[in-house]
Amino acid sequence: MHFYPFHIADYHSHTGHLSEMEDLAYRRLIDWQHLHERPIPADIQKASRLVRLPSFSTDVEQVLNEFFTLAENGYINQRCFDDIDKYNNIKTAASRAGKASAEKRKATRKQRVSKPDSTDVQRPFNECATNQEPITNNHKEHKDCSERSNERASLAVIPLKSGEHEIFESDIEEAVVAFSNLNKDQIISELKKCALWNKSNPSKRKTKRGIMRHVASWLSRANDSAAKGTGKPRRQFQGGQYSEKAGF
Repeated sequence: MHFYPFHIADYHSHTGHLSEMEDLAYRRLIDWQHLHERPIPADIQKASRLVRLPSFSTDVEQVLNEFFTLAENGYINQRCFDDIDKYNNIKTAASRAGKASAEKRKATRKQRVSKPDSTDVQRPFNECATNQEPITNNHKEHKDCSERSNERASLAVIPLKSGEHEIFESDIEEAVVAFSNLNKDQIISELKKCALWNKSNPSKRKTKRGIMRHVASWLSRANDSAAKGTGKPRRQFQGGQYSEKAGF
């Protein structure tokens, strides 16, 4: 990953006792782990060369022993892998939601351009157009058309720099799976807040290409806030595997 959240207050409270070189070693080590998304080599000399501090291997070793855990494949910083986990979950959720939304739009476009049945000459634009028969004889047909229209209705519409991004039922279902601390109603509520924020901030609206990352980040923050309220433990990586355990 090429970016990660940096909490200044947390950083100062945990690293205030470090020397200048130890502080530099720590920043470079966590940068390297976020960027490469893998353990730092257990060989201290090799690790020192990776962070461009070959002459300060003692400082590098001190930082690794204090802030990292030596696992089977090398040194692990738990907070780094929490960030990596969260980032990958957001990417997966955004990809799934984007594919589902694209398929929905594709199906809608295909339906619009499909040719009408030869016996149904009065329905050139959609199958729910008017007909000449009395409404009492077509009550069921009109009801079916109404139900299909509700299925295609968007649950939220987010303004873009150019155009709009619609959120459908399939997108909500994907989000419920990806963000387990939020239920369907909470996700819809958050998406409507996101839409209102973009409506109120036209200069910060996203493009069609960037909207899914924006939505996934918005829901991820809401999901984290909900997790804090439930006291759920965070996933920890120790001994080459994940475990549910609290900690920095």
